[in-house]
Amino acid sequence: IRLGAEAAFLEGPFAASAEFMRMREELNGRTVHFTGGYVQASYILTGEEKKWKGVSPARPFLRDPEIGAWQVVGRLSRLRLDDELAPFLTNFPETIDSYTLGINWYANDFVKIKLNVLRTAYEEAVTVNGRRHDAEDVVMVQFQVMF
Repeated sequence: IRLGAEAAFLEGPFAASAEFMRMREELNGRTVHFTGGYVQASYILTGEEKKWKGVSPARPFLRDPEIGAWQVVGRLSRLRLDDELAPFLTNFPETIDSYTLGINWYANDFVKIKLNVLRTAYEEAVTVNGRRHDAEDVVMVQFQVMF
């Protein structure tokens, strides 16, 4: 069973959204619960309007003055794991928080490049291949073609 709620707000170059989800799952005869959510906001630095369909650069790349549209993004998310899940894991962080900062470049209506820096923090350290970690840091680059 999944229960969720989502809200979003768009106004000119600013956008914000949030989502909450609660899930109940049967796992090897146990009922486990997951609860999570996020809040995120973005702002288009070059002034274009953020729409549900995306961003259409006012000055697409390879046209004068060739800058495309630039957007900054921030996101906070949290996942809470149920105590009933502990027997299935070697380590059990009850809460996992993630923080993301990013910048998106919309070259034109069809090409988007995203750069995100993500930090995931565990309430309790987890062990992976014999090494304990209380956080992870990731840099992600995504090249997207929309058609």
